[in-house]
Amino acid sequence: MNFLRLISLLSICLFLQHSLYAQVKKPTRKKVISNTSVKCSAKVDSMELVKFNKALRGAEWSIPWNLIKPMSTWEGISVSKSGCVSEIVLSNNNLSGTIPVLNLPGLVQLLIEDKKVNGAIPSLTQLPNLKSLIIISPNITGALPVLDKNTELELLNFDCPQLTGILPNFVKHLKLEELYLNGNFSGTIPEFTTLTRLESISISGSKIIGNIPSFSFSPRMLDIKITNTSLNGSIPTFKSNLDLKSIDLSSNKLTGTIPTLNIHPKLEYINLSNNQLTGLLPDLTDMDRLEEVLLEKNKLNGNLPIINLPKLRILKLGQNLLNGSIPDIQGIPSIHVLDLSSNKFTGTLIDFNFLTSLEKFNLGGNSLIGEVPDFSHLPNLLDLYLNDNAFTGKVTDFSHLPNLVTLQIQNNKFKGKAPKFKKCVNLRNLKTI
Repeated sequence: MNFLRLISLLSICLFLQHSLYAQVKKPTRKKVISNTSVKCSAKVDSMELVKFNKALRGAEWSIPWNLIKPMSTWEGISVSKSGCVSEIVLSNNNLSGTIPVLNLPGLVQLLIEDKKVNGAIPSLTQLPNLKSLIIISPNITGALPVLDKNTELELLNFDCPQLTGILPNFVKHLKLEELYLNGNFSGTIPEFTTLTRLESISISGSKIIGNIPSFSFSPRMLDIKITNTSLNGSIPTFKSNLDLKSIDLSSNKLTGTIPTLNIHPKLEYINLSNNQLTGLLPDLTDMDRLEEVLLEKNKLNGNLPIINLPKLRILKLGQNLLNGSIPDIQGIPSIHVLDLSSNKFTGTLIDFNFLTSLEKFNLGGNSLIGEVPDFSHLPNLLDLYLNDNAFTGKVTDFSHLPNLVTLQIQNNKFKGKAPKFKKCVNLRNLKTI
């Protein structure tokens, strides 16, 4: 692998890391403070942990516990000043089996993340001081546990695709700040009228129906992610959530037009892809913090407006009904991914040489004409899709694109044979006819 190729791959990794960061974050651990006034017994707690260890086959763990030593030395265990268990944080330690009922009154954080953990989530009524509860496993089954006794919760994260049940309204959880529920849930999403501290929410489940709530009772909201549901209707304006940084409503059944979004000047990430949205593209004027806009796989129409977003790194508008010519887009100098594929764009290509950070450029499936430029000032370009248009003239050899990995130019009106692209030494995915 040559040096330029290595640099390109590192660039992709950094880009992907950024892309994930821009979405709703699901923390694996939350900083919590134990309640020193809780009555507990270190001896009883140690017996509960031995039970926990046995139920989850502790002898097979990657980092097993030495039960002869003090429990404060055991992997993933923290104890309070009184010597009682305050945290259980075990992630990818080869746990397997079913989580037992635990009686740990001083526990403030419980994190279990391992794909072999299975069965139902047990009753948690004997963990009254729990502030952070995170359980992540694809093999957890059964229904959502009743959490009415866990009123101290600040963070709740169940990432368990087989977990079922109707979404509760968490009316007693006045301290809840982060709520992440990924499962096979049903029913509607409540308005969460008592969750005035809520800052981040993520919900998914194909059986969830109804409309997107307005979250008007949660003015602190920063991140909204509701995906892969059967929710329909229009998108709320979220006018009570003026500090929003991230909106992800992708892969639902939402209809209607996209509401005014520039009332949220702090937005960094918008994902409304894979819905049934119609109308024009939203006005993104003065949204200078935007880094990713994903609107592909809808029914949006009209022209592509001139966009001036200096921090924008990803713009995906593919598989819509957009038309007209592609305008001057010098206002997105930081763009890494630009996808305008499978629309109805016409006319000739403008000069894109000022987009020097561009790595993936997809114009496939339009009605563009004229000759194709050599993109000589786009040295970072890795993937170029020009297929299924009406381009003419000769195909350049793209000798100025040494890092090119994917090139698709089939189904056009080019003259003569395509070159062999000898200077594109990293080319792996080539389609010319």
